[in-house]
Amino acid sequence: MSTAEQITASRRWLIIGAPMEGSGTRRGEIDAPGSFRRAGLVNELDAVDFGDLPVVVTDSRRDPSAGIIGYHQIVTGTGLIADAVSSALLAGWRPFLLGGCCSILPGALTGLRRHTGPAKLIFIDGHLDLFTPRDTRTGEVAGMALAIVTGYAAETASALAGPAPLVEPGDVLAIGDADGARRQASNAAEAATAIPDARVLDATSIHSMGAEAMAERTAALIDREGMPFWLHLDVDVLDEKVMPAVSFPVSTGIGYSEAEVLLRALGRDARLIGVSVAGFNARRDPQEESARRMTKLLGSAFA
Repeated sequence: MSTAEQITASRRWLIIGAPMEGSGTRRGEIDAPGSFRRAGLVNELDAVDFGDLPVVVTDSRRDPSAGIIGYHQIVTGTGLIADAVSSALLAGWRPFLLGGCCSILPGALTGLRRHTGPAKLIFIDGHLDLFTPRDTRTGEVAGMALAIVTGYAAETASALAGPAPLVEPGDVLAIGDADGARRQASNAAEAATAIPDARVLDATSIHSMGAEAMAERTAALIDREGMPFWLHLDVDVLDEKVMPAVSFPVSTGIGYSEAEVLLRALGRDARLIGVSVAGFNARRDPQEESARRMTKLLGSAFA
């Protein structure tokens, strides 16, 4: 293990709540940080809790020029998230960002780049989030997150976070996609067109290979140059049968056991510099059963 890896591995988690939700309707993702805290995530990770950033989006209008809902609030929130992540890293913490929806990712990677420079991205999501303002039906940044950070939606990326890309497509490993049919129906780009240098392991691959083999392959795909990586987890990578607390469920997602094997393999890697968790709709979990189960999963992987 290199000196840089030893330093990264010794950093303690700092939980940062980022309840940004890009529909502007204050959907249940804004309650996710509180739900995870009540489920005991701070203790599970032996973390310090920074509290929540003031990044709630209340403007549900779609900006006619940018094509994004709540554009100005999203820009402001992205900046606040970037400042929090870069400050946490500078102070010697490992940021654990609790969304909110996937609109938190550009801010996280902006803060990471500001402090660390080039880094890799492990993107675990039931959707590829490669929509752009031209082809999105919703106008929500969450559905454009990977397009923005890789520079495929370059104009949007520049408006939100400065020069694109935030992460080179060749430094992206996207795992868990089960959303091909919806993209095809919308005539949206596939990864092979939008980010051809990225590596994509979809949910079907996980089912066919098995979780252990997938974890080994994932480890092999992370090169040995010592470059740190950020892990982004949208909980809708889990199948709707086991994860009802999401706004955009998938019917061919992975199970908890598969997710645990994969996340534990990544969580043990000394180059893991930060984590963002998104997509948990707490209002679809009234008894907080899913929050408790997710908390155990996250604790198993990252404690």
